[in-house]
Amino acid sequence: MRRSILFNRMNTLIRLAALFSVFTLCSPLASAQTELRPEWEIGAGFAAIDFPVYRGSADRRSYLLPIPYFVYNGEVLQINRERVRGLIFRSDNVEMDVSVNGSVPANSSDSTARQGMPDLDATLELGPSLNFHLYYSEDKKINFDLRLPLRSVTASDFSRFQNAGWLFQPQLNVDIHDIARSGWNLGLAGSLIYS
Repeated sequence: MRRSILFNRMNTLIRLAALFSVFTLCSPLASAQTELRPEWEIGAGFAAIDFPVYRGSADRRSYLLPIPYFVYNGEVLQINRERVRGLIFRSDNVEMDVSVNGSVPANSSDSTARQGMPDLDATLELGPSLNFHLYYSEDKKINFDLRLPLRSVTASDFSRFQNAGWLFQPQLNVDIHDIARSGWNLGLAGSLIYS
């Protein structure tokens, strides 16, 4: 019963955050476009996050979190709302950068499939990614990429660290920027995971 009440409150908070985001994005200030990009930007907001309890799980967790963010537009290091990039090599059609991913710890009591099993530690994945730009539109608003990240995985409960192997995640990625001059962007990605 208590879990049902908590779930309903979480859904209400997620809906309010989504509604707030829509109103914020639709404001005239949010759609203003400028050619000049500052080197640094700092801000904060709320994020409604829903993800599997662990990779491949049918059980899911939802969180509403305050999220600080910052943007840095450097030559080699680039940090934005989507990712942190350390550019190692770049040409017109190929680039290599640093790929980072991870997972939060999973309590086995939160998953029906893992009942009685040990809890899963948080992981950090780090390694290079070779990215091929397969298509760019003339106005650079549509791009189609093949990304080939290879990452070493480290698991930790924050008192010890353990190598958990390697992960290779080839992915196709499509980005469409400024759809119909609305200021909205769309990104789609599909991948396979080998570990």
